[in-house]
Amino acid sequence: MDIEHDWTLLPAVVVRSAGFPWELVLSLAYLRAAEAAAVVVQLERKAFDLLADAPAHATGPRPAGAPDRRANTGTGPVAGAGAGAETGRTSRGLRGRLRDLRPLPSGAVVSDAAGAGNWVLAWNEVTSMLERAKLTLTALVGGDAALTRAAVSRLTADERFLDALVCSAPALYRDLRHGAKGGRTRRELAAHLQRLATSCETDGCYGPLNYGAVRPGPSGHTWKGHRVYRQRVAYPAGRVNEALQQRILADPALVPGLVPRRRTLVGEVREGAAFTGHCDGARTLAEIAAATGTDMERAAAALTVAVRRGLLTHDLCPPAGVTDPFAWLRDRLTTRAIPLTHGDGPTHGRPTEDGGTAPHRERVQPPAPCECGLTPHPAHPDSLPPAAHPGSLPPAAAARRASSGSAGLTGHGGAGEAAGGPVAGPVAGPVAGPVAGPVAGHESGPAGGPESGPRPGPDAGIRGGAGPAGFGGRPVREAGGAASGASRRGFVAPAGVPVQRGLKGAGQASRSELPVGRRVGEISELLAQYPAASPDVKLAVQRRIEALAGVGGHRDDRVTVHEAAAGTLRVGVGDALAADLRERVPRVLDLLAEEAELTRLRTNRLLAGRLGPGTYALSDALRMTGDLEIDHGDRLPARIAELVRAAKPGTAELNLANLLDEPAPPAAPVLCSADVMVAAPSLEAYEPGVTPLVLTALHDGVLLTPWALQFHDDEAACLAERDAQVRRALSGFTVLNVVSRPEHGVPRPELPGPVLELGGATAGEDRRRIGLDELYVHSDGHRAVLHAKGFEEPLLFHDGEHDTALHTALALPRLRLPRLGDLPRMPRLTWDNVVLAGRRWHVGGAAFEGFGQAGGDGDLLVAMARLREAYELPVVFFAATARERVYVDTRSPALLEGLARLAAGGDGVTVSEVLPGPEGCWLRDGEHRFAAELRCVYLRPAGGERRPSGTSARRAPAPAPKPVRRLFGRMSAHPYPWPGETTRQSR
Repeated sequence: MDIEHDWTLLPAVVVRSAGFPWELVLSLAYLRAAEAAAVVVQLERKAFDLLADAPAHATGPRPAGAPDRRANTGTGPVAGAGAGAETGRTSRGLRGRLRDLRPLPSGAVVSDAAGAGNWVLAWNEVTSMLERAKLTLTALVGGDAALTRAAVSRLTADERFLDALVCSAPALYRDLRHGAKGGRTRRELAAHLQRLATSCETDGCYGPLNYGAVRPGPSGHTWKGHRVYRQRVAYPAGRVNEALQQRILADPALVPGLVPRRRTLVGEVREGAAFTGHCDGARTLAEIAAATGTDMERAAAALTVAVRRGLLTHDLCPPAGVTDPFAWLRDRLTTRAIPLTHGDGPTHGRPTEDGGTAPHRERVQPPAPCECGLTPHPAHPDSLPPAAHPGSLPPAAAARRASSGSAGLTGHGGAGEAAGGPVAGPVAGPVAGPVAGPVAGHESGPAGGPESGPRPGPDAGIRGGAGPAGFGGRPVREAGGAASGASRRGFVAPAGVPVQRGLKGAGQASRSELPVGRRVGEISELLAQYPAASPDVKLAVQRRIEALAGVGGHRDDRVTVHEAAAGTLRVGVGDALAADLRERVPRVLDLLAEEAELTRLRTNRLLAGRLGPGTYALSDALRMTGDLEIDHGDRLPARIAELVRAAKPGTAELNLANLLDEPAPPAAPVLCSADVMVAAPSLEAYEPGVTPLVLTALHDGVLLTPWALQFHDDEAACLAERDAQVRRALSGFTVLNVVSRPEHGVPRPELPGPVLELGGATAGEDRRRIGLDELYVHSDGHRAVLHAKGFEEPLLFHDGEHDTALHTALALPRLRLPRLGDLPRMPRLTWDNVVLAGRRWHVGGAAFEGFGQAGGDGDLLVAMARLREAYELPVVFFAATARERVYVDTRSPALLEGLARLAAGGDGVTVSEVLPGPEGCWLRDGEHRFAAELRCVYLRPAGGERRPSGTSARRAPAPAPKPVRRLFGRMSAHPYPWPGETTRQSR
């Protein structure tokens, strides 16, 4: 299959690495005890073999009607294993010894057959060795447990580890500070250790962002070590930003100045049609209210309803694609001269006799201690006195600290607890800058605030949920035409539509409540100090931010503040490695692209069949196909399964090169990001075509985003190069970017082209926005095509977050690694040196029953040794279910407990090899080894005849569109021909 590929590899590479070394998780292993457990299992197997070869008539004939006790009793290690000596004339005591694999008494007779005496001698020899091995195992478990406890004690004393823990699992950090040592704490700690050491995640200071570039010359890298960061920034969780947005809509100082504009829909809607028609993105809410003769309270209520329904946004709502939404909001408030700290900004207050204004003293609370135990100085509320020891704290704070015990931290605290009453929290040392601020009474938020939860917006259906106006749920009803030029009328809701229901107090804040600007200002000061603060202070800061935003609760242990860090690693992808990334990896991508195209076409056929011939508003199509499932392509998995079954038993690696047919190129462009790990001791030692390149993950999007490049020295140039290459790949196609809410706090990529604001807003003022009510689907019963008013050509969705049948059918091909879950055992799948999938095993849930019966660490190790022997599993592996994927070292009882919980109640666990393992990691800091992967972006134009590299992909002019029935008051265009056709007649 020696063909030329059209894939383009972008030169900028994001390098993701683990923040902690492999040695961290290796310290949990009971090395000597695991070897002893393996010896125990080997001796058990010998005993089983002896039972199977017991002398004939060893137990005598079984009396007629007697129960067959050779069936599995479920007790003891030899249950159901050829226990032929358990019945007949053998006494009950001897049967018990045989069942429990114990030596027989001297002179015991189990059979009168020849050679029975020798069998007893052999049995006693093996079982005596087994008993000694069990005693040795018990002793070694105690010794290894002590070593592991010492390693964990050193780890929990390492402030860098505690820093990572408080940023990812604050509840576990709090438990450790309280001295918790139970089984749950051990299991949770092990789970986080394996994640920190084996995962290349970048959400948190422990997973830094690094960069590389494809360049001529040899491969190599420079690095100052894993403890050195160029920069660290803190940003609040998405729920904090959402809560602040709710407070903005309830702040009387901000609401009149908001500039609302349309989002999601462009036509009039049944509910609130008059109000949305006046929101042109140019006038403030106060100007709109004055122009229509409506009081501000009703205008604020109408705005709140429309924002929650996803129909409107405003100029203080951050776009979905910005790197730091909170910093964006802070800068906007500063630009509008909103005071962020005491004494800042213009004076707002009650009028005085001389025509000036006096501040509303009652709106500002007196200084109060925050959760850190620090109190602002009365003369300077924004400053803090140093707090080096308990004596420097106020008496109340010192008493609270003393009452908290040696651990120094209280239990789970939420917003109400943090704001409504004193909360203790120790401070490891002074912090440069303010860490506290005024506590404004009850911080639970205004009526209809974040506690009540935002209502589902129009994007709920596309995410699989239900929404009142749009993708799923109640369909949007268009009134036709744009809303510009709306008449001068008040915001009168249609009959039966309670616009202000549940919005008591909208646009009004409590007189004792801090304004949003002050909250944002204090949060900003806390975030500025957060990266350099001690773990204890970070925990207190998280709770203070929860109180300021009005989020959290007594049992809410989610992370409130995230961190992003810039590492010092710089990777040069040289000639040899770059050649394989450009030539061999695309061969695998071709296979997956064909499968993605097959999935798209199959699902599209299902969608068209469900709709039937006709033209449908997209909202109606969503309602009609909400329960439709994606029809995944199965050609590649079926062919791989056939090759695996035909391979010789014991095959460890299967090279797919020259075994598969040439894949058909997809008829639509393909954009994807591939995470690649180089399995070599050093990048300089890379051998083209030999050194394994492991595809660890595949994403159907261009993940070279402003978020990923936020620390890059040449971010603007990288983004410009990305956009230029994306436009080339999309030549002849119109891609509709679905702008949704950022998932997990990381913004989704926005490509060049029009946008559909569905739950999120775009930052580009010059972007062509298409409303949900402007989109429609044309179907002939066999194929469906997405269209929009004002566009002659069809559109394709782009956003990998929406995993629905309709989105898959009308989107760009969405590449995925092959679904190979049906094979009980599979060798490593490669294309030359590119590893498509590592060796894997499917282990049924019943195989883990022994883990639940284990009485201690030794029993866990023995149960794992039995499982390894039965399935021929490696010493370390990844275990995955539909819920999660974890790293397992079979020598670590704590990780084995996590494996048992993972397998509990499921259909089984998929086990896969760890590739590369610690010995194959090229990123090293002294004796420490780190996992690292290269995130590479690949682009491919639409298929057809293959073209020489460097030529642009241009489509032939489409045939003249054939008119169909009237839609939206104008003539709609018939879709252009589908791949492989020259004309297509409408039905």
